[in-house]
Amino acid sequence: MLYNAVVRKILKGSVFFTIAVFGSFFVLPLSAGGTPTITLVSPTTLTVPPVIENNVFIARLDVVGTNLNYVIDNQDQKNPSVIQLGPFKPKSIYHIENDDSNLAVTFRIPLDEVDVNDPYYKVRIYATDGSVLATSEQEVFIYNSKTIVPVIDSLSQTFVSLTSKTPFQKTITLNGTGLEWLVNNGSTKGVASLGKAKSVAVEGDSDSADVTFLLNSNNFRKNKRYYRIRIYRDNQVIATSPRIQVFNPYRLKKKSRDTLEYLNNTDNTTASKRTVGLNVQLGLGADTEEKIALYKEKLKESNTVWVREHISYENIMGPNSRLWLEKYDEVMTYYNNKNMRVVAMLAYGADGSENTAPPIDDWEIFVRKVATRYRNYVDAWEIWNEPDLAEFLTPNNADTLAPLLKTAYPIIKAQAPDSIVLNGPIGNIRTTTFVQDLYEKAGDYFDELSVHAYYCDEYMNSGDMNELIDDLTAIAAARPTKYRDGKIWLTEVGCSMGTSGVDETVQLNYNKNSTTALLATGRVRLVQLYTIINRPEQDNYEKNFGMLYEDGTEKSAWQWYENL
Repeated sequence: MLYNAVVRKILKGSVFFTIAVFGSFFVLPLSAGGTPTITLVSPTTLTVPPVIENNVFIARLDVVGTNLNYVIDNQDQKNPSVIQLGPFKPKSIYHIENDDSNLAVTFRIPLDEVDVNDPYYKVRIYATDGSVLATSEQEVFIYNSKTIVPVIDSLSQTFVSLTSKTPFQKTITLNGTGLEWLVNNGSTKGVASLGKAKSVAVEGDSDSADVTFLLNSNNFRKNKRYYRIRIYRDNQVIATSPRIQVFNPYRLKKKSRDTLEYLNNTDNTTASKRTVGLNVQLGLGADTEEKIALYKEKLKESNTVWVREHISYENIMGPNSRLWLEKYDEVMTYYNNKNMRVVAMLAYGADGSENTAPPIDDWEIFVRKVATRYRNYVDAWEIWNEPDLAEFLTPNNADTLAPLLKTAYPIIKAQAPDSIVLNGPIGNIRTTTFVQDLYEKAGDYFDELSVHAYYCDEYMNSGDMNELIDDLTAIAAARPTKYRDGKIWLTEVGCSMGTSGVDETVQLNYNKNSTTALLATGRVRLVQLYTIINRPEQDNYEKNFGMLYEDGTEKSAWQWYENL
């Protein structure tokens, strides 16, 4: 015979056969019930306690499967043990309630053998020859707070604004790995910090943690703009975030922008980036991260200097004031960092009304808040928008606008004496009587005259700019003599491709020729083209003024502007 089989022993239901083949002997185990399987392991996280003996963690796992008598029967097996958690061997094995499908296994885990970079292990059942009979689908995470190192890859925001002088809470989301340590230790005061601001609450998981800080304007220095979130363990920094810009208007030292000097040293008779700017509305118009990135990309590519922004009374004074302040703060800080000059239009009443002036006391609070906050960032302030039109002010007369100017002017001049205060720009420059009345009632409460010019239809009919220039000359002459040395600001000039017969070429020619003609008069301080990009939320006429299509594709007018 080529082999000889003899039953060697029967123990606890397991049968071992010794097989002799040409004189060699092999011992093969066979379970009376078949090959074991593992269907469930719990818990899947083993948390190392703060204090353990000899740096060895003793942890119990419950194992559910079939034919688990095999493990009980062979628990004396060595190298490998019959059941292991990764490389870690069992200390004890026993049935749960005499059920052969449920085991309780206690493992002995030397912590210095745990892979701190990948502390995830599977349970395996081994045959005596070292082959694997069963493996758990679940991984068991050995969580040791002393070895896990959180990593902060990104933040929900990289700009934080102090929107209140009194302390307030601000939540920032941290994205990365190992953040469960931060979450599990979030109740520890100051486990994370932003500058001197300490964390007060943490929620989340391993990949994302919402950290709430208590921010105090006194804790952020006036001469420091950038900070990082730091995570601490045993008073040592174990993780650091990308940097965050912190805007603190309450420790903002007054600084002149030298606006008058800049304007007086500009040749305002020819088109250049010093005399031609854009209506941008980065605060109100760019409502997604993609749009914000597109706006900034185009402003950079075009080397834009002058931008116009609408600071909304409703947004600043409404229930979402803190969110809007932070958005405007980021916009103004961006412009300042890029050395851009800003025309800020302050307008529109409470409750979404565009034609009702707010109560004068509330208007004063609004202007003071905005002027104090942005005194180092704004070059010119427009008080309201197109007040001669009933669509934007009711009653649409100088009597309604004058109190707004008289309230705003001294506040702005106290905060930013070098800046320019403008009237609410005139929507129809043929309304010379409005201008005359305005100067009579509030002429000492704005520095120069602001108007808008939409003469695309007239240009298409005549092929020239004569009507525009005649009307500009008339409105300039409507000013009292003592004010006529001042320049005129045209803060909206544009041509909509939503008008019949207007294509890219017509828009280009109107923007180019009107700008050239206006500046050639010598009366104009600045022309701001309306507008940077199409606005799809508007009607067909309003949405097509942009010199960029909504996706950022350049129109001919943009290419001309960019090359100024």
